[in-house]
Amino acid sequence: MREFESPSSINLYLLCPRKYYYRYIKNLIPPEDIILLRGKILHKVVEEFFKIKEISNNYEFEFKVIVLDLFNKNWQENLGIIKSFNLDDNVLKSYYEESKEMLLNWTGYLNNKIKQTNLEPNQAFSMLRGEREVTLFSPLLGVKGVLDAVYEDKIVDYKTSARDTITNDYRIQLGIYSLLFFEKFKRLPKSASLYFFKFGEREIMINEDLVKEAKEKILFVKSKTITEDKDDYPKNVGKYCKWSTGKCPYFDLCFPEN
Repeated sequence: MREFESPSSINLYLLCPRKYYYRYIKNLIPPEDIILLRGKILHKVVEEFFKIKEISNNYEFEFKVIVLDLFNKNWQENLGIIKSFNLDDNVLKSYYEESKEMLLNWTGYLNNKIKQTNLEPNQAFSMLRGEREVTLFSPLLGVKGVLDAVYEDKIVDYKTSARDTITNDYRIQLGIYSLLFFEKFKRLPKSASLYFFKFGEREIMINEDLVKEAKEKILFVKSKTITEDKDDYPKNVGKYCKWSTGKCPYFDLCFPEN
């Protein structure tokens, strides 16, 4: 049994126990692709952006310049890896342009948030910063995770997903984070948000039922991941094995005959 699970590993087991086995028991880490790397770059841009000490009254223009500079810097730093994906130039350009658009949308979201506070820009910006990259953990439950942002009564996680729906696995993820928030601060957050770079913020209210459900999922997964016997991790054969544009990174291990 692993000492600590994460919201991601919990959800992975619930999706497919065999996939969990290959990833976390056998430690077979899938190769990085443009989707994963782009997500890391956007998260890094946000992390570096919030290191700004102060802003001017011309913050709307400043934000655009800063995020684009940070994005280009991080893109260039990872250019060797990006080229190793051997993507068509037009495909690569579309990812590059779409990523810039996502970040510009995010600055628009920040601008609106600052205006809604009716505070002086630096006060509002400081409030929006919150606590960044916060590690929360529960030794008792054996779960830990890193949140992109934590506020007085709210938690936020950033996503680069192609859809903006808060699916059940996202609900469970936010429920686990809320449970970890409770372990640290002895209170539940009032709400939890996913900020989808492509679409904007989606928020849910946190209640005891969701946290209870999240705790039950944690205990269930912990009880099922005691052994290292592959047969104890059954395959969940379905749409996530193979689809029109790709397949699970462990597909060939699960179905060698194909």
